[in-house]
Amino acid sequence: MTTKYCKNCGNQLQDADIRFCSNCGAQVVHPTHQGNVSEATIAENSTKHQESGRGTLILVLGILSYWPGFGPLTGIPAWFMGNKDLKKIERGLIPISEKMKTKVGMILGQIITYLFVFIPLFLILFFREEVMRLMGID
Repeated sequence: MTTKYCKNCGNQLQDADIRFCSNCGAQVVHPTHQGNVSEATIAENSTKHQESGRGTLILVLGILSYWPGFGPLTGIPAWFMGNKDLKKIERGLIPISEKMKTKVGMILGQIITYLFVFIPLFLILFFREEVMRLMGID
């Protein structure tokens, strides 16, 4: 198998069925699409099977996780959905234009999840004996 590079920026393409460059977002034209096929047909076929992405949803979930009462209920889905979509963006299955919204929403979800889940869990485990002593439980 030959190594392919983006004709626009020179980035090495990792996946054989990639439709867009993960670095610059340029459309990747495969040898099967070359020849007598017009560029309009290539663009139509390459975006026909491309997912639209959930960047806005992930961003909204990340922002909502900071609203009292939501916390990890929306932070955890933002984290996991963002991670999954970022992998698809890197493979060119989702437009690169979704990357910033997806990444910000995912990071907001990660922060709130750490604050509400992992840090209290760590403190409980670390100071368990001290808390039990203060409460009079031996």
